[in-house]
Amino acid sequence: YNVHSPVEVGETLVRQIVKLDRLPAKNSFEGLQLLQEAWCEYDVATHLANRYKMVSKLLFVLQLLLGWAIVFIGTAAEEFDKLGIADTGDWRHIVFGLTLGATLLISF
Repeated sequence: YNVHSPVEVGETLVRQIVKLDRLPAKNSFEGLQLLQEAWCEYDVATHLANRYKMVSKLLFVLQLLLGWAIVFIGTAAEEFDKLGIADTGDWRHIVFGLTLGATLLISF
C-alpha cells in the first residue's frame, strides 16, 4: 500500500527530471541593456507598421475614389453624348487623365 497517489509521485519525478526554472537568479547589466535595446527596436517596428498601415489604407481609399470617378465620368460622358448635351472628346481626356493617375497610384 503506497501512501502517495501515483499522480503526486509522477509530478515529483517530473520536477526532479525537468528543471522548470531556467531563469538566472539575477540579470547582468549587459543582459538588461540587450533587453532594453530589443524593446526599443520592437517599439520602432510597431510605430512604423502602424504608419505604413495608415498610408496603405489612405492609398486604397484614393484608388477606390479614382475608380468610381472614372466609371461615373465615363458613363456620364456617354449619356451626355447620346442626349446631345456635350461632346465626349473633352470627357475622354479627363477619363484618360484619371486612368493614368489611378495607374500611377497602383504602381506605388
